[in-house]
Amino acid sequence: MPRKPPVAPTCFVPSCPADFVGQAGKVAEVLMRKAERLRSNPDQPLKLLVSGAPGIGKTSLVNLIARTLASHPVAIEDVNGKEVGLELAREWTRSLAYGSLFGSWSVKVVNELDRCSKDAQDMLLTYLDRMKPGHAFLGTTNLDLGSLTERFQTRFQSVRLQPPENEALAAFLARRWAVPIATTRMIAVGAAGNVRAAMADLEMWLELEARTGELTDSLVIGCDDKLEPI
Repeated sequence: MPRKPPVAPTCFVPSCPADFVGQAGKVAEVLMRKAERLRSNPDQPLKLLVSGAPGIGKTSLVNLIARTLASHPVAIEDVNGKEVGLELAREWTRSLAYGSLFGSWSVKVVNELDRCSKDAQDMLLTYLDRMKPGHAFLGTTNLDLGSLTERFQTRFQSVRLQPPENEALAAFLARRWAVPIATTRMIAVGAAGNVRAAMADLEMWLELEARTGELTDSLVIGCDDKLEPI
């Protein structure tokens, strides 16, 4: 029976590149080095766009970079692309005149950036072009970059994450939660590269194993209670 993990799989939050699977870990390592350098020497803005299929670590990656840059959580503004309209884009542009009150960096995280309207994207062009050192804009999208205007795409350092191989995902799950590799291989195949789905399936398996163990223990105790001394 596997040991109880310190953190449930669905609550697991990557805190370093080793906490990502496959190519995402290598990308995280490169971007973390850059973020650590910029944190101590904010000599340029950071504009990053991470694209790829759902559930492979895009949001976790940009959140890790944001936490690395910002010295306080309040310095990070995290929104969904659907929330970014003309007014918010204008507000962000006006705020560029001011630095962060909570450290050297002011960070904007926008998930599902493709959900921004074309008008908002056009307004954000001004924001991105005027960004100064100490400001970061970190975006994610589940879709191909074609969903964003061509001019908008050119403002970013763009990274496309690939789903991990089944064997890499299985090995990661087995190592982190001490689960038999045969079990994690089945989970990985069923998840088809979606790390988030694999962790949800693993959590269900762990819960079923725990319940099975409790039932077995209760049956053993019940049997022992009925034993008569010889």
